[in-house]
Amino acid sequence: MEDTSNNKDQNQNQKGGGDAGKIEKGYQIAIGRVVALFKGEKNLKAKKSLPHTEASEVIDELIADRIKERKEEFKKQAATLIEKHVEFVKFEREAKQKFEQEILKKKKEFTADAQKVLQLVDGIDQLRKDWEASLKTVMTTEEEEEEEQEEPEGGSNTTEEQQ
Repeated sequence: MEDTSNNKDQNQNQKGGGDAGKIEKGYQIAIGRVVALFKGEKNLKAKKSLPHTEASEVIDELIADRIKERKEEFKKQAATLIEKHVEFVKFEREAKQKFEQEILKKKKEFTADAQKVLQLVDGIDQLRKDWEASLKTVMTTEEEEEEEQEEPEGGSNTTEEQQ
């Protein structure tokens, strides 16, 4: 789509006056020569490369300088990144330890609360057992009394004599 709009712009510029066409042609020549300074890299689609000149040597030096600058910047940023990671690992370790301590603290609190509740359950179970034992005692006592009443009077004397 951009190519179509560029062609339209070029056509309009050419229709509007010869200056636009001359500017476009001059631009194409200039960019072609700049590409040629890069020794005709295929990626840049240069039509031909210029012979090895002082200008191409200067371009090579500029590229070497830029590469050196970027390497230095990379070293600085890589060192900073590594230092940040060391700090992060330290922070992560400390945060995990604190988190684990908080978890243990909460587990301890929960266990204490659970023990209280379970003691209530045990107390309820014991209450049931105590009541059942009490009722069994009452039932047993009543049954014994009934049996004593059913026995002849002579049987009851032996019980009194033993006491």
